[in-house]
Amino acid sequence: MAHNFLQMETFVPGDNPAEAWTDWRQKYELFETAVKYNKEDDATRIALLLSVIGKSSYKDYLTFEFPTLTNGQTRTVKDVLDKFEHYKPYRNVSLATFVFNSLLQKPGQNFDSFVTEIKLQADKCEFGAAYDRNIRSYYTRITR
Repeated sequence: MAHNFLQMETFVPGDNPAEAWTDWRQKYELFETAVKYNKEDDATRIALLLSVIGKSSYKDYLTFEFPTLTNGQTRTVKDVLDKFEHYKPYRNVSLATFVFNSLLQKPGQNFDSFVTEIKLQADKCEFGAAYDRNIRSYYTRITR
């Protein structure tokens, strides 16, 4: 089936694999829809996924163990994508907190955009019950 020449970036775990995987998976699902592969059979969809995910992630895939399929069962693209969810538990909270504490309003950045950036970064820090206190403390620090 011929499709447009849309390209999908490969998956790169980087410094924050959990966030990188979540973002990449969402983009991949949009890509699959854009090229109309979401209507194809699972074998074709899995082939597309493994073709675009990148060399390193493909090597990871080769190490995955899947349940044995019985007659009539097929592996789904969701089964394969879910195996990559091992990236999700990884969170570099120390780095996220460092970035949070280092945030400065960029030249030309409006205040609402800056507040959104602060809150999005705070979400990565796992502050829990201390979330509001840390946000207030941050505002106090930057408004001296």
